[in-house]
Amino acid sequence: SSFRVLYRRQSRKNPSIADRFIRISYKELFEATEGFSLDNLIGQGSFGSVYKGSLVKLED
Repeated sequence: SSFRVLYRRQSRKNPSIADRFIRISYKELFEATEGFSLDNLIGQGSFGSVYKGSLVKLED
């Protein structure tokens, strides 16, 4: 599985939408949310749960 994360890149004036997403693995997502900890649960709805998380390392 893969997930998309929105972030800002300062290198171009008008980056395309695709340039503003990075791919992260399920393992990275699991680690970023501390195992989908309830402490990181932001909300739940009909489309699923939303968790906050921090990515330790971003590579280009």
